[in-house]
Amino acid sequence: MIDELIDKLTESIEDARSGRSFPTEIQPATRDDVSRLADDGWRFDWSLQLSMGEVYKLTVPNLGRLVHGLISLSRDDGFVQVNLIESHPENVGRNKKYVGVAGNLFAYATKVAFELGFNGFIAFEAKSELISHYEESLGARRIGGSQRMYLDEEAATKLVARYFGANHGHRA
Repeated sequence: MIDELIDKLTESIEDARSGRSFPTEIQPATRDDVSRLADDGWRFDWSLQLSMGEVYKLTVPNLGRLVHGLISLSRDDGFVQVNLIESHPENVGRNKKYVGVAGNLFAYATKVAFELGFNGFIAFEAKSELISHYEESLGARRIGGSQRMYLDEEAATKLVARYFGANHGHRA
């Protein structure tokens, strides 16, 4: 169940106070990466996610090795399933240090979906109180009356272009 707020769609991540933007990297997370998270106040057991599928970490190389966010993905028939997203505890709440983490991770999931030939389609289960938030912030659509949501090619293209440039998201 995804319950991460999209605080702001940026072009990478931004310092919440100064607005300064920092280039990010998203790479596969390792056992070492997730074993260090427990002491930092993360809510989820990312070692479990790592044992079940693909987990990627968002870092800012210019700021050190800190993991600013994590995403768990699995590949399905024609789309990428977003299993879980979490921002580093310092990037959550009123006094967060950086904004744009969750948007960056969703953009990465859609980028993977384009690379796999799925036209950017991603799906996820949203907490019911965040359904309208994901509709407004990401352009996500709800499947029937369920909590299941998806991004179609149009929404995915916009999101990927914002974070990874206009040449991403379109198939030649």
